[in-house]
Amino acid sequence: MFSEEIDVTQDLRILQLLPRDQVVTPLPIDPAIPEDFIALDLNGKQDVCLGMWWGPKDIIRTALKERSEKWPLIFVKLSSSISQKEYGKLDIEAIKRECSILEEMTCQSGNWGALPYALVEGSFGDKKMNCLFVGNNQNGIVYFFSLMHPEDKKLEPSAMALWDRFVKETKQLPEPLFFKCLGQEMHIGHTISDSAGRKLLFKAEYNEEKNLVLISVEPHEGTIDFQYSAAELCKMGANWHQNEDMVKINGMISVENGWINSNQTTSVLLKKTKTFSKRSKDADYHQVFKINEEGKLIPLKTQST
Repeated sequence: MFSEEIDVTQDLRILQLLPRDQVVTPLPIDPAIPEDFIALDLNGKQDVCLGMWWGPKDIIRTALKERSEKWPLIFVKLSSSISQKEYGKLDIEAIKRECSILEEMTCQSGNWGALPYALVEGSFGDKKMNCLFVGNNQNGIVYFFSLMHPEDKKLEPSAMALWDRFVKETKQLPEPLFFKCLGQEMHIGHTISDSAGRKLLFKAEYNEEKNLVLISVEPHEGTIDFQYSAAELCKMGANWHQNEDMVKINGMISVENGWINSNQTTSVLLKKTKTFSKRSKDADYHQVFKINEEGKLIPLKTQST
C-alpha cells in the first residue's frame, strides 16, 4: 500500500496500548500481537512507568488478582536503567551488563524500521527469561518488554510462539501514521497536534497570486493553549509528499493551564487557496505573512484574509 492511500484518521492500535495521555512518547509501531490484547497495570489502569501487561483483559485481571503466572503475557515498561544515546542504536554493552545476572545470556541486536532493539535470552535459576529493549529515537527513551512464561510447561510452546511473532513481525508504522503516533496527524493544509491527549489544530494556507501565507492555530480538543514563536517555509523531506511545500511552526504549548509546558515545532503541508480561512473565535494565533525574496515569512501588520 502506498502511503498516500493510508487513512491518517484511523485509530492506532499502539495508542491503545501506550496511550498519549501519559507524558511519554509512544513507540511508532504496529505490534504483532493478538487482537484481543489490551494493556493494564497493577491498579487496573495504564501506567507505562509502573509497568503494564499486554494480554486478554480477563486473563490479565485474574493473573494480577491471583499473583499467578498461568498464562503467557507480555510485560512492558519504560526502562529506568538503559537510555538511548544515539539515533538508531542501542548501547549493547550496557544492556549486557544490565542483564549479566542471567545465566547463559545471549544478546542479539535488530531493528523495527529505524527503531533499534536488543533481544536478550537467558535464565534466572530455573526460570527462562526472554526480554527486549527497544529504542524510541526520541529523548533517550527505551522500552523494556519481557515474556511472562506460564507455570504450565504445556503452554510453553504457545508462549514462545506469541513472543517470536511479536519480535519478528512487529513493524514500524508507515510515515503518515508514524507522524501521527508521535503527535502530528498531517493533512494537506492542516495538522492536528497531540500533546498528552490534548489537541491543537494548525492551519497553513498559501495564496500563490498574492504570495501570502496564512498560519492559524486553535484548540481542537481538551484544555490546551499555544503561544507563537516562529515559522519557516521548507520542503517535506519524508517519502510521503516528498518535496512538497510545508511550514514548520514553533511555539510554546501549555496543557491543562501549565501541567505540561513544552516548546514544540509542528509541521503543516501548505494548502493552495485563493481565499484564506476566516479567523476562528477560539484561535490562539492567526497571522498572514508575505514571502520575501529570500523565501522567509514576514508578518503583515495589516491582515487581509
